[in-house]
Amino acid sequence: MNTVADAIAEVERNREAMAERARVDADNIAGAYRRLFATPDGEVVFNDLRRRFVDVPIARPAYGAEYAFFREGRRTVVAFVYQMKEGVSLDASSSSGSSGPVQGGTDGLFGGGED
Repeated sequence: MNTVADAIAEVERNREAMAERARVDADNIAGAYRRLFATPDGEVVFNDLRRRFVDVPIARPAYGAEYAFFREGRRTVVAFVYQMKEGVSLDASSSSGSSGPVQGGTDGLFGGGED
């Protein structure tokens, strides 16, 4: 007969197994980004993304704030791809004090210190 202690131990084993699977999945995904963007075609695609979505003004005087938020969202996606291809940790503990989903490790993308 199972006791409460046995049930708790089983839950803990399942939680640890799920956490390990998540770590392996994250490592596999990060490796896929690095391999993809390390190829010549990957560099061409990344440079095109940067040209279209990073190397452009975020806000324009004739447009409202929604336009700037939209453009910043696109820029954030490219910053995420950059971090993944460079192998930069996406853990919030590696943040340089910035807020938002992409933290630290983007100096090479934005020309240094602008993130």
